[in-house]
Amino acid sequence: MSDFFESAPSEPSAPAPVPADTSAQSAPNTTEAQPAESTPKEAQPDAAAEARKAFKGVQKRIDELTRQRYEAEERGKREADHWRAQAEQLHAQMQEAQRNKPLPRLDQFPDLETFTAALAQEQAERIVTERLGAERAAFYAQQQQAQQQAQAQQSQQRFVAELESRIAKAEKKFPDFRDAIQSPDLPGIIGTPAFGAIWESNIGAEVMYHIAKNPEKAHQIMALSPVGQVREIARIEAAIEAGRTVSSAPPPTESVGGGKGTATKDPGDMNIDEFFKWRRKSIAQKRS
Repeated sequence: MSDFFESAPSEPSAPAPVPADTSAQSAPNTTEAQPAESTPKEAQPDAAAEARKAFKGVQKRIDELTRQRYEAEERGKREADHWRAQAEQLHAQMQEAQRNKPLPRLDQFPDLETFTAALAQEQAERIVTERLGAERAAFYAQQQQAQQQAQAQQSQQRFVAELESRIAKAEKKFPDFRDAIQSPDLPGIIGTPAFGAIWESNIGAEVMYHIAKNPEKAHQIMALSPVGQVREIARIEAAIEAGRTVSSAPPPTESVGGGKGTATKDPGDMNIDEFFKWRRKSIAQKRS
């Protein structure tokens, strides 16, 4: 490198503009190479965009076909229910007509034998019609019962799934929550008014954990009337929200009346009208 820079001035064929010409020649090569290198890079986003566009189109078509299928199924179900109702109505009308149809009379036949045969046939037809009607009614009753059982099972499955979700969330705050609520010392709570109040509470996990940790208190609550259970759960809920220690007995009355009428009793000491008024106001404040 040092030899090259020292010998360059002594050569007559190497004037000062030569390096400029060389760079000028190389510049177009550089600019020409850039598009060649950038062309594949620019093509890739276009291909990806086209792929995403095609995927969106396919997904949109799938959604449309799915919607059409569900609509067709629902329409078919409505039509089936309609025609079944029509068939039931027609069958009921035929049964009524059969029952109201007068029996053959002796004076309508030339002899007793023919009359007896016609009367027996008419009575047999009525028996068959009544039997078919009873079997049809039993079939539809069984079908309706099976449908109700399926709906109840689905409702139960949704409840269990929601309950499991709430327990999983509660375990993040109380690691022993599941063990606490499954204690054999606790009475059955699910399905009671107390459980309904806990289920609807914004701090249901805290209320349930408190009750689970106090089995004696749980038994006391279950011994109350339905309204009493709800009131006691509301009292525990109010105490937890206020940061007070929840005692085993109803706390004393905080205040009755007041200058502006804003003071309230403790929920455990309210009558039924006062309690529901307080409960509605509490829910409205939480939602606002």
